[in-house]
Amino acid sequence: MNSFYTHDAGRFTPTDLVTGPWDVDHCHGGPPCALLTDGIHSVAPDMGISRISFDILHQIPKKPVTIHTEVIRGGKRVQLVRGDLLGDDGRSYLTAHAWMMRIDPDAGPIAPYEGQTPPPPDACSPFTMNVRDTPDIFNAMECRTGRGTPFGGTPATAWIRQRVPLVADLDVSPYARVPFAADSANGISRVAPFDELLAINTDLTIYFARSPVGEWVA
Repeated sequence: MNSFYTHDAGRFTPTDLVTGPWDVDHCHGGPPCALLTDGIHSVAPDMGISRISFDILHQIPKKPVTIHTEVIRGGKRVQLVRGDLLGDDGRSYLTAHAWMMRIDPDAGPIAPYEGQTPPPPDACSPFTMNVRDTPDIFNAMECRTGRGTPFGGTPATAWIRQRVPLVADLDVSPYARVPFAADSANGISRVAPFDELLAINTDLTIYFARSPVGEWVA
């Protein structure tokens, strides 16, 4: 297994590396959200995504899926695009809406981030999120502690990057790297132990100030 998905004529088949911590027969939210992000961005690849919001409608089984996209609001400067991750029976397991904006190379500088930024990945200690001995998403993600204690029941920051491509033999959007980290944040920075409080995401929203750069996401 050298990727999260394989593909054939627009049909994406998951490998065991998509497996989440809750059920061995279902996906972690990160890979499906990443796959749908790539599909949506492909509608207008010269634009940037400013915000993407996901609704996880059902548990996503480890079965082949296709991507359906629709332009809700077209335009040269701004577009709103909807995407759905569909099973072979046409059922939508995951839906997303993304605001796309024209990228202006002459635009002014981005306002600096005013929060605490973690040290760079090379200065951070590695940690693992493995919960079982069989292959799953945590075998395919490299993690490093940014601040605090990830999964320690208190606020924390972590760097995450993929060890394998999202889709075998396919170049994907840099925006697709971010959902892997975003869907894990509720566990990394949880406020109580898992045996006291479960936090399974039913929705996820990501804002982008710019296109992601590099492999690591915090």
